[in-house]
Amino acid sequence: MKKLNLLSLLFKKIADKVVKYFIPVILTIAIFSFIGWYFVAGSTLLLALTTFISVLVIACPCALGLATPTAVTVGIGRAAEYGILIKNGETLENAGNISVAAFDKTGTITEGKPVVEDIFIIDETESILKRNEVIKKY
Repeated sequence: MKKLNLLSLLFKKIADKVVKYFIPVILTIAIFSFIGWYFVAGSTLLLALTTFISVLVIACPCALGLATPTAVTVGIGRAAEYGILIKNGETLENAGNISVAAFDKTGTITEGKPVVEDIFIIDETESILKRNEVIKKY
């Protein structure tokens, strides 16, 4: 399973590198297509726009080049609306693998009003009296 995840991550990184150059090249070709048909060949605006859009639709793999960056941007933007700052898309992607989050009780992540909601004793050998002492402190 780990090898599969590493392979998947490798493909994602390769795809990111390819898209970094692929999209600008395709946009340039589409713009030159528009310029060529409209200004050089003297065709109608409709035909020039049709060729421009055709190049984009045929050449751009939507899931690879357009949908992924859009989804990451929207995800980071939505998180920011809720006061969560995300460093980059990779951090957002890795957040899906989080199973446990541990925070201190300073309140810096919450509203500044620390409250203990529950206590989990990890060491099974601790006595119930010790747990009661901890609960009484809060």
